[in-house]
Order: sequence, then C-alpha cells, then structure tokens
Amino acid sequence: MKKHIIIFAAAITPFAFFSCSKEGVQPQQLSTAEPPQIQKHAPMPIVDLQKDLDGRFEFNGNVLDQTGQLKAKLWNSRYKLAYTADRKGTPNAAIEYNGPVGLVIDDVPQDTSVSVSVWVRSEFYPTNGNVPFVEGAGSLAFEQFENTYQASTWNGTYLLSGPIDRNWHHLVVTRDANSLKFYIDGNLVGNSPLPAGAFGYGPTSQFIIAFGWNAGYQYWKGAMDNLCFYRRTLSWADVQALYKQ
Repeated sequence: MKKHIIIFAAAITPFAFFSCSKEGVQPQQLSTAEPPQIQKHAPMPIVDLQKDLDGRFEFNGNVLDQTGQLKAKLWNSRYKLAYTADRKGTPNAAIEYNGPVGLVIDDVPQDTSVSVSVWVRSEFYPTNGNVPFVEGAGSLAFEQFENTYQASTWNGTYLLSGPIDRNWHHLVVTRDANSLKFYIDGNLVGNSPLPAGAFGYGPTSQFIIAFGWNAGYQYWKGAMDNLCFYRRTLSWADVQALYKQ
C-alpha cells in the first residue's frame, strides 16, 4: 500500500496542498473563488436633539422650560391649567386645554431656519375657521380646522394633513430659506416652496398656545406635550428621533 504524507503550504497564494508519494508530487488546487462580499450598511446619521434647542416644555405638572431659556405665562388668569396623562399613560405629564385658557411664550429666538415640534391630542373638531394651537408672530404655526391639522408660516403658506383622529400625534414643522415642511408621526405629509421675501421675522417671536388672536379668541381644546423650539431646520433623522422618544 502506498504511503502518503500531507504537506500544507501556508505561504503560497492561492492556497494549495501537495500529495507526496513514490510516484511524485501532484499539486491539487483548492477553490480560488472569492469569498462573498459582506454588505456594508450606510452609517446611521448623527442626531443631536440638543443642538440649537431654544426651549422644551414637557408640561409635567408645570409650564417650565427644561432648558431654562424661555418662560411661559398663563393667558386669562381667571382660569387654572389642568393636566392629564401623556401619550405613554403617565398621569399629569401633559397639559390639557379645556376652556378659555392658554399660554404666551415671549422672546422665542428666530432665524431663517427654525422648527417647532409638539405632541397633541385633539378633543374637538372646530368648524368656525382655523383655530391655532401653536402660533408665532412672524414665524411658524400649527392650526386645526375640522378634522385636519395645518402647518403654516406667518405669510400664509399652508400645508394640510389628511383626516386625523382624536389620538396622540406628533407634529413637526420646519422652515429654511427655500421650503416649508410638515411631518406627522415621523412621516413627511407636505413640502412647499416659500415665496421670495417670505421672512418678516425679527430676532425673536411671541408664541401663543391653544388660542388665536385672529380666530375671534377661539380656544383650542385638547392635550399637549413636549413642545420644542429649534433655531435650525430639523432633519428627517431628527424628526424620527423625536417621534420615537
């Protein structure tokens, strides 16, 4: 019987092994097929929700700005604010507007690029005009008309949602030098170019919350949580991160 000695040649490329016998050495090539390529995923975008954040009102039993930069004051002091469970069911962790009451937030910084984010749950469908529930002078606004939400600019550029229900929804409106964008629950629902000269803002804006000057002092009824003001245009990744918080 022939005896075989197996010798591995580790220093040769492509790899081969040799069978040695009395008849000679016969190289036997292994497969030289390239290994399958490992698919590389695109890097996740960097999200910094603290960048250019000018105010964050969590309404956890109070109207304090968590960043300490802004101050909210009660409109119509004859009434008291009420609190309710937030979207996660935590008691007294969201503000509830159920009467002729609202908030005024002065001196919100403005720039060409700004964004507003908020969680809301509507409790009625207004039919007598658009009722603002977040509105900044010379800035951005959220409004409700019947069973739809609107995002708008002060100059009258509007983006309209489809029908909405009375559950919690996350709204974001962004503005830069070229466009207005409206997101609901992390999805882009509207995008509109802005006309030239659309920016009549000053260095700051006054925001009124849960009522509107131009709506005959109509008051919005519903719950609100995590109202945030940014002095930049939030990206899609930013919007997703806020929605998933």
